[in-house]
Amino acid sequence: MPLVNLLLAPVVAGTLVLATAWSASGSSKGETKMDTDNAISELVGKSFNYVAQKLGQPINETSFKLGMEVLEFRVELTNFFDLNLRRENPPNIQEATWAISTEENLTLWFHDTGVENVPCAVHFLLWSPNDQF
Repeated sequence: MPLVNLLLAPVVAGTLVLATAWSASGSSKGETKMDTDNAISELVGKSFNYVAQKLGQPINETSFKLGMEVLEFRVELTNFFDLNLRRENPPNIQEATWAISTEENLTLWFHDTGVENVPCAVHFLLWSPNDQF
């Protein structure tokens, strides 16, 4: 398992079925929450292009520098980028969101981890489109 996956263990809130996105890997609508969590966790450490091949094009994309002030929606990123780093050299983050179902969105944050100079997913969040941050 790549080191980035060990360091950046995500937390999942909610249940998700990735039946169409993961059909090539044998997943089905009957998969368990653990299977779903594993399928999403497998995206951590992968490039944006890899994720887009699995999930299609995102419904929203943006890039930003993760500085001192962090929006509530992005607060978990502070677990991966400490205050000194954000103050001295704010990391460039690419944020992409997919509508996985009518009830859940998946947002992934990508950062250049130094591996082949390709930004890789460092964390994700499952959330309801009705959530307000």
